Amino acid sequence: MAGILPEDAPDPRVEQAERLKLMPIPVMGLMSQPSLEDTDTVGLGYGQDARGYSEMTASVTYTVWRNPIDRSDPINLADLDEQTRRAIEDVPPWPRPAWLVEQVERMRYPQLWEAVRTTWHRDPSERSSVRSVLVDHVNYILMNQYRGVLLM
Repeated sequence: MAGILPEDAPDPRVEQAERLKLMPIPVMGLMSQPSLEDTDTVGLGYGQDARGYSEMTASVTYTVWRNPIDRSDPINLADLDEQTRRAIEDVPPWPRPAWLVEQVERMRYPQLWEAVRTTWHRDPSERSSVRSVLVDHVNYILMNQYRGVLLM
């Protein structure tokens, strides 16, 4: 993304929620528990062909609360590198949408990024097997969240 969002920019989660209604199966998530909070952000992916959607994926991310009773407890903060911490604390001189401020603030806390993924394939194949779907999910998380660790 580039540029400056106007203060009244629409929350992208609204459009995501509308697209999520197209998922032909229920989206799964973790059971409600004090130490985990659904971030209300669902990652969506899909493939299409001449017959319509051929596959859809919905991923749910959670915030981890080490001390859910006192969310202001410093133990709840994520271990952030200096560059990330500066990016969070650097408040631009223009107003930002409330939803963006909320998402930036949430970056201070540990996330279970795309912890649960629900995948639907229109046509059964080797790619739609439980084994294949799980391997794809693990590889996606490793390559996108732990690339630096993997390359060491």
